[in-house]
Amino acid sequence: MNVLIYGFGRMGITHYSILNSLRQDINFYIIENNNVIRNLLSKNINARFFKDDKKLKIKFDLTLITTPPFIHLELLKNCISRGDSKIFIEKP
Repeated sequence: MNVLIYGFGRMGITHYSILNSLRQDINFYIIENNNVIRNLLSKNINARFFKDDKKLKIKFDLTLITTPPFIHLELLKNCISRGDSKIFIEKP
């Protein structure tokens, strides 16, 4: 199962922790534009980290959008055009 998480702040980490505890067969892909956070967490979390989604070509089984609300619509359009199966947008 391929899961994409946009944003790895408090809510992104929470969703990651819950999913990671429920299933062992998840391949996590995380979009985090903060270089410091991305580099620190990539050493401690079993996931593939990216600055943005421009290089991601696969369709995801589940996508979680846990970013600030002003960018939700743009990310949702990316998910739809990529063909992601299920998309969850964290409430503002």
